[in-house]
Amino acid sequence: MRPLPTSSPAMIASVAHHVKVVPVRLRERDAGLACDRLRGIGFRCVCECGERSPVRDTVKAARAWKAEHAALSGAHGTRCDAK
Repeated sequence: MRPLPTSSPAMIASVAHHVKVVPVRLRERDAGLACDRLRGIGFRCVCECGERSPVRDTVKAARAWKAEHAALSGAHGTRCDAK
């Protein structure tokens, strides 16, 4: 049996991906309290294909990027041509 070439449609269709919304945190040193503080500054979508959205204020705004990414990469959840 011959191995499939990496550019075959069967191989491309098997590259499934998933987009997650993750919080973005900023670590800063507080000299007055002598400790590190974590501040949540927004949300970002991260796709398994490597694409990342800009930091957004709300989860809803970050999910809007997910829809844009899906439109650019075809049928989201089955393959991703965004690279």
